[in-house]
Amino acid sequence: MIPRGAAIAAVIAAVALLMWANWPPRPLPEGAEADRVVVVKSARELVLLSGDTVLARYRISLGGQPVGDKEREGDERTPEGFYRLDYRKSDSSFHRSLHISYPGRRSGLCGATSAR
Repeated sequence: MIPRGAAIAAVIAAVALLMWANWPPRPLPEGAEADRVVVVKSARELVLLSGDTVLARYRISLGGQPVGDKEREGDERTPEGFYRLDYRKSDSSFHRSLHISYPGRRSGLCGATSAR
């Protein structure tokens, strides 16, 4: 059996690790504007760029099956390709949610014609 003190210390360490991993990032410098967002799926990282200058890097979560391009709604994959960020989703339960121009015409046609 694990001593009570060791169990409490393990819980405190786990909570501290989760808090550190999800700590809010520093805001961008005043006047900085990103003109490109790159998602590196293999690294689970979102990179904000202004030209070729990296403004910030953020850890991100992906769907349950992140390998490969999204094929249809519900496949738990993240779309691959070039998209436009349309707006911030104020009605989302995820406070930093952005809407993207997905599916594009090609993606929409592929999803509509594929067997489910």
